[in-house]
Amino acid sequence: MFDEKIQFTTVAELNSRSKNVNVEVKIVSIEEARKVRSRSDSTLHRVTEALVGDSTGVVLLTLWDEQIDAFSVGKTYAVKNAFINLINGTMHLNVGR
Repeated sequence: MFDEKIQFTTVAELNSRSKNVNVEVKIVSIEEARKVRSRSDSTLHRVTEALVGDSTGVVLLTLWDEQIDAFSVGKTYAVKNAFINLINGTMHLNVGR
């Protein structure tokens, strides 16, 4: 069996072209969720941003629907296969659906 070790990136190493990255971050704060309607099928979703970081920096993590309930302030998580989006010039870490 092939045993592949997961390589983690630090927050400081993230940039606007980062994709398929793994980061270990602590949740600093989570904003109140807001409701948005999907452009593709008009379904209603919850979305929020969490401020997350490691010893090298902080970044905003976008959370959708059930992801919001899976994260708690003060806890550390391994976020895998994530990517960066730029929204109004600010980097947002995203986890694929």
